[in-house]
Amino acid sequence: YRATGRLSANMAPLCFSRIRACPMAEQNYVLTGDYIELNSLLKVLGLAVTGGHAKIMIGDGLVKVDGWVETRVRRKLRPGQVVTVGDEVVKLVL
Repeated sequence: YRATGRLSANMAPLCFSRIRACPMAEQNYVLTGDYIELNSLLKVLGLAVTGGHAKIMIGDGLVKVDGWVETRVRRKLRPGQVVTVGDEVVKLVL
């Protein structure tokens, strides 16, 4: 399986204030096909270094899809879905 798509980032600015919380980093991922598998998305975005790393992150419950913890490594993601890993939020768009 080959991940297809391109990344358009709307990254939140860095916060240097100790008083207010830093906003989550949000970005859009533009799909060029019908879907992308969850583990492939993590690798393409650089959130996981390797496929094995992505599998461990997903298995450990560190990844959420639409607000729910996702444990399926090859979950098919489609436009409109939102993936959250720590402070990173990725919305899939066409």
